[in-house]
Amino acid sequence: MSTGTTARADRIAVRIVSRAAPVQPAASAAPAAGRYVPVPTGTPAPGLAAVPTPRPAPSPRVEVSPPVPPAPPTPTPPPPPPDRGRRPGRRLSAVLLGFVIGLVVGLLGVAGMVAVVGWPPGPDRAAPGAAPAPVLPGRLAAAFPDLTALGTACAAYPPGADEYVTSTGARPVAVVRCDHGAAVPGGFVYYAEWPTVADALRWQADQVQWGPSVDGAVQWRDGGGQLQGPWHTRAAADGTVYATAAYSERPYTFDVVTRSAQDSQRMRSVLHLRPATEVPG
Repeated sequence: MSTGTTARADRIAVRIVSRAAPVQPAASAAPAAGRYVPVPTGTPAPGLAAVPTPRPAPSPRVEVSPPVPPAPPTPTPPPPPPDRGRRPGRRLSAVLLGFVIGLVVGLLGVAGMVAVVGWPPGPDRAAPGAAPAPVLPGRLAAAFPDLTALGTACAAYPPGADEYVTSTGARPVAVVRCDHGAAVPGGFVYYAEWPTVADALRWQADQVQWGPSVDGAVQWRDGGGQLQGPWHTRAAADGTVYATAAYSERPYTFDVVTRSAQDSQRMRSVLHLRPATEVPG
């Protein structure tokens, strides 16, 4: 039990209580202003709020933001529509396909042309030993078309000292020999131009003196069937047959040399002979 003690008005009244009971502040008359009033430990002072014990500063929280999807790329404007409604890839493929087809067709055409006509030789690529194209007398080539038609089968013939000399001593201006063996095996023709028509006729008449005719023909005809001049066929001792003809109005003769009279007849059918009106005089 505690006993109350009354103090003076200017003193603090202290109330003694048992330990079991909590200590309650005693009401006092009016404490002096500005005076310190002690209070039990743990009891907040009158008119003051209890200050909480400071807590350690919380660790900063790391906010994990949800993944943000990447922003879509900025769309680019589509290309303008291609011409004629085709996609660019198809158009390019069509162009390439056309180019390849054209190239293949061109190569096949060149190969076919080469297979048919052969590869044209260059000016400096002629085969070694190849015979050059013969340079034939222009008047003879104009008079006898076989000189041009046979090509390399014809060549200028230089007569020997005792060849192609008439009984009057005339000699030809030019002589060309052509091989007609493709039509008549062993057949040759000597085409000659003389200074005058009389010299050409003299040469033909001289051959008549070497032997009788073996076929009975005394005239020859051009391709059109017109008579053009004298003709004589004779046989040599070795069996060679010579047929000599001349234009009656032009200074040209031709001598057909074959192995037999039958071959001589065949040669007359393969020769291309022009009328005198188409032969230069």
